[in-house]
Amino acid sequence: MPESTVAHAIYILKWICGQGSPQRFQDPQTPFTSAALAELAHRAGIPAGVVKVVTTLKNTVEVGAILTGSPIVNKVSFTGSTRVAKILMKQSADTLKKLSFELGGTAPFILFDDADLHQAVAGAVMCKFRSSGQTCVCANRIYVQQGIYEAFMEAFTAEVAKFKIGPLGHDIHGPLIHDHAINKVQEHIEDAVKKAGESSWVAARRGQISGFTSSGRR
Repeated sequence: MPESTVAHAIYILKWICGQGSPQRFQDPQTPFTSAALAELAHRAGIPAGVVKVVTTLKNTVEVGAILTGSPIVNKVSFTGSTRVAKILMKQSADTLKKLSFELGGTAPFILFDDADLHQAVAGAVMCKFRSSGQTCVCANRIYVQQGIYEAFMEAFTAEVAKFKIGPLGHDIHGPLIHDHAINKVQEHIEDAVKKAGESSWVAARRGQISGFTSSGRR
């Protein structure tokens, strides 16, 4: 997400201004984000070796433990789950590192009867479906007041029906990142349909949505 990319860039600039040398341990599922930032830093004239990026698909726990346990590292900044943050905090205790955590995400989208319907629908689509719904700032729950519920659902469903799923280009949504993400979407669909007692456009097109990952259609 652009917001996250900007935030990472700001963190890097802060560390450099404080005479630090930032080292990013990137999520192995999305390695190019930090690689791109390192490349931009190089193009901007920041000396080689000041901004460092660690990428690996294997031994991520061990690599993380080395970084958090190193006396050379003064501060750890982490965005992710509370469970992992607790581990990092314990690993950083012996060297009394400074810690900055951004954890979890249970963001609700709340819509009242007096809301502007057009803006509400546009906002809900953006908040829920940006990056195919795979960002930590996506709305996890949508609460709609009864007086505007029917109108909102009609307009919202119409917008979702316009989605095109495919590779980069003219399509609105790209692939889900891996099979675990597909399974999670399927579980959400089944749970929602079971609790609501009725199907939806999304459930009807389950095959199209859940059958498309970064490796292609299945």
